[in-house]
Amino acid sequence: MPDGRVFLVPYFNSTAWIYDYISDTMTAATGTYPGGNAFRGGVLLADGRVLCIPFFSTTTAHIYDPVTDTTTTSGVAFPQSYGGKLMPDGRVFLV
Repeated sequence: MPDGRVFLVPYFNSTAWIYDYISDTMTAATGTYPGGNAFRGGVLLADGRVLCIPFFSTTTAHIYDPVTDTTTTSGVAFPQSYGGKLMPDGRVFLV
């Protein structure tokens, strides 16, 4: 994330974690995630939020905002994807 911490996108877990390498600590991010193979990685968006890429158990992307420590779901249905890439124009290319 922009502040140097790492957002760990949950795969089987219903909790996302944040790793702070400076203090070598892990903290739980706010929000509940579906678990069960729900996400396959994430993409750091231009505004500093993290898009969790839907994989198996969900077609809704979760978006984590590190400034407010909140998680929202997208209003758009996503296809199941293995990963993504932030494009120069701010859109996300899903694989």
